[in-house]
Amino acid sequence: MFKPFALFWISLVCFANLAGAGLVLNDEVQEYEQANNMALYHDPTGLLTIDQVASPELSGQFKPLRENRARFTQANQHFWIRFTLKNQSNRRHWLLVSHYIWLRSFNLYYTLPQGGWGKKEHGARVSRDLWPYQHRLLVQPLSLETGQETTFYLEIEANELELWLKVQTADSLGRDEQVHNVASMLYLGLCLIMAFYNLFLAIAFKSRSYYYYVLFVVCFALANTQYGGYTGFLWPQWYELNLRIDLFFWWTCLLTGTLFSLRFLQVDRRFPRFNRKLLLACWVVGILPLVNLFWPHPSLYETFYYFNLCQFIILIYLGFLSYRQGHLEARFYLVGWGGLFFGSTLSILNVLGVLPQLGIFDWVRQIGNAFEILFFSLALADRMRLIQKQNLRLQHQLAERLQTEVESRTAQLQDALKAKDRFFSIISHDLKGPIGSMASIFELMKEQQVPLDDDLIDNLTETTHNLRSLLDDLLTWSRSQEGLLEAKGIDFALIEPALACLHLLQAQFSHKSLEVSNQVDPNARVHADRAMVTTVIRNLVGNAIKFTPAGGQIRLTSEPWAAGGWRFLVEDNGVGMEPADLAHIFDPGFKRLHRLGTQKELGSGMGLILVKEFIEKNGGQVGVRSQLGQGSQFWFSLPPAKNLRETVLEPYLPKEFQQILLVEDSALHRRPAVYFLSSLGAEYELALDGVEAVQMASRFQFDLILMDIDLPLRNGVEATRLIKNLPGRSPLILALTSFSEAAIRDKYGENPFDGHLPKPLEASALLTLLASFSSPR
Repeated sequence: MFKPFALFWISLVCFANLAGAGLVLNDEVQEYEQANNMALYHDPTGLLTIDQVASPELSGQFKPLRENRARFTQANQHFWIRFTLKNQSNRRHWLLVSHYIWLRSFNLYYTLPQGGWGKKEHGARVSRDLWPYQHRLLVQPLSLETGQETTFYLEIEANELELWLKVQTADSLGRDEQVHNVASMLYLGLCLIMAFYNLFLAIAFKSRSYYYYVLFVVCFALANTQYGGYTGFLWPQWYELNLRIDLFFWWTCLLTGTLFSLRFLQVDRRFPRFNRKLLLACWVVGILPLVNLFWPHPSLYETFYYFNLCQFIILIYLGFLSYRQGHLEARFYLVGWGGLFFGSTLSILNVLGVLPQLGIFDWVRQIGNAFEILFFSLALADRMRLIQKQNLRLQHQLAERLQTEVESRTAQLQDALKAKDRFFSIISHDLKGPIGSMASIFELMKEQQVPLDDDLIDNLTETTHNLRSLLDDLLTWSRSQEGLLEAKGIDFALIEPALACLHLLQAQFSHKSLEVSNQVDPNARVHADRAMVTTVIRNLVGNAIKFTPAGGQIRLTSEPWAAGGWRFLVEDNGVGMEPADLAHIFDPGFKRLHRLGTQKELGSGMGLILVKEFIEKNGGQVGVRSQLGQGSQFWFSLPPAKNLRETVLEPYLPKEFQQILLVEDSALHRRPAVYFLSSLGAEYELALDGVEAVQMASRFQFDLILMDIDLPLRNGVEATRLIKNLPGRSPLILALTSFSEAAIRDKYGENPFDGHLPKPLEASALLTLLASFSSPR
């Protein structure tokens, strides 16, 4: 076993010595690697001359190279390479070729027949006889007669050195370059086509990720073009820029590729922590190519290579995580980006010296990039398919949603038509008959055929009151449907609107000799719109009066409700209701028979519709329990007061508003207003037009002005504006009108009033509104 092993080492040493003696050129071979014939000397000063390098003192310091390609990464490198050629072929002309292009100097020294040294500067251009192509490589022509043996010295200067020298014939190098050019053009053509294709997608879809991918493809192509030496054709006058710009291209590739990957994989949404760190790392390390332009150093390349490897691994890992989370497009990313990662990794490991120096590694980066580009074309086509599929799904969902909305709007319109029919039914049945009867009675009274006695006056009064209540309910419900009524919540005690309503309806209680019990807890405080709650209580108590026989009982109570709120109850021992009516009693579209009260009072059901709507506007609920012949119990709930401190307000005119000016030109509306103010014990003055109102307000200090709008000489809006501009304390001015606030603004511009009351004036409405202003303003 020892003998073959020894023979192997002896032959290896002899081969090395033989190779060191010189390279023999013959006719059978047209291409020679130079590693086993080369010896290298590192000049740290860069100041040695050819005579000093070729002197016997330095000749022994040259070290032989043992591999075809060598790489050095020291800064400011200055090398001398010695090799010997012996020409035993019939060819006189040979070429020394450097396949690493970006060298600062590539000077060839050779002995002259007459003595001394000849020099060829930095890859001098070769005549067309020897080189019929425009070459991209660094080439030095060699002239050797048959049988001549010559020692050459090659001076090389570079920031980094990838040493790969060959001696070739022109035909051999021409064939190699033709293959290289065709492969490079195919690669660049593919990059150009895909760049335009993705640019079209970017414009069509307005997607930033496609723009990033276009930049990535272009920069990767430029980087490989620069590395292959073709940028020398693009800007040959900027040779110094070509020496330094490669890192700028590579870094831009990495940056745009990372930004594309982050958006394509939706990392900002799926993995925000990774997204922030990768972006920060990209911009921090992004200073490297700029530094390299002004201060080139091999360590910058080393930093970029290692960072590139780490970045690729992280992006592949994120692609795997995205795919596991159901991002289907990530499968194309993993395959395409994986091919680029594999090729670039092999190339980087080759440059770093981890892998052997083989020619295939010059192409693995382009092969990986071409594979990635082709596969990503499938990914982008699949993405377009998914987008189209998603658009179709969205269109289908939109159509379904539109159909649902149309059906919903149709149902709403049908409900509105039912409500309209309900209105027409109320107007035709509940208004036409009583009004027609009243007109007939008035006609008979005019002809003195019917005596005016107390019973007739009572009947007319009751009918008028019921008709007015019905019209008020219709008007209020109509304004609510138009969105003109908004709940303005305040804190108040439930007993306040209850007392106001009992005071207002006292005459009706007395007329039917009803026993009324008010057991509302004075501490029951709620947060709601006081005016709406007053309307609710008035309607519920009014219904109880209608359907309770003479001598019956009505009871108002309260009890705690869910979440600290309160429930208000109105109970009577009246006629009650059928079970079939209970389920639809609050439904405005339900058609049921009109019911008359125990004394033939009108009962249209509009009041209960308002009750439900007003209570729901204030965040409460409403309900009813009833049995035929045993009475009914209506209830509603309201949320608790926000400020739970106990306050008790008297159901009378607040002391802050004792001096009142009533501005009303209509005697019909002035008479009930005067009656209510007198019953409340208020001191009031009368004005019949807007001019008189301004004059009286300028002479006397009123606390409250009740202002009609349609006034002679000067309307109420103009009069209010003038009063507001009078010196001294401005009184509280409330509008007496059937107009809504929005209608006043539309007709007169800015609304100057502090509040609004419906006509004719009611004590409950006035007390409820004044209570909200009774605290210090």
